Amino acid sequence: RERPEGSRVLILVTDGKNETGTIPPLKAAQLAKQEGIRIYTIGVGSTKNRVRLLSPDLRTYEIATGLAIDEETLQQIAETTGGAYFRATDTAALEKVYQRIDELEKSEAESRTIFIPQPLFHWPLGAALLLLLSLGLFPEGRRRQLRGGGYA
Repeated sequence: RERPEGSRVLILVTDGKNETGTIPPLKAAQLAKQEGIRIYTIGVGSTKNRVRLLSPDLRTYEIATGLAIDEETLQQIAETTGGAYFRATDTAALEKVYQRIDELEKSEAESRTIFIPQPLFHWPLGAALLLLLSLGLFPEGRRRQLRGGGYA
């Protein structure tokens, strides 16, 4: 509600099944429309209710996945609110869908540039400390031996 009218957007990534909640999906879409919220639905999951598997002994088994996608409901939600329905079959497709929604939803947003100062004195200070420590290891410098056997 804090966003200006026309720029209220909700992206719903789901299989379309209503597993929880007390408000039916289409009723929730009507409420979103009343609030001026556009819903973009992204369907994920399988279009099949059952999957065939091949066992190591080459027998074929068919099992219920429970992952079937309810595309009809997702399309109705998007239509009701003035959004759009997209289908994402993998991560790359999901990225493309997000890019497409970003293209559709261009809006001016308040922005500020903040410069965070990064002190750079640490590098020269560290080098100077290393040099100082290395001088401490050789306090008298390099002694030269004279011809007579003594040191200079």
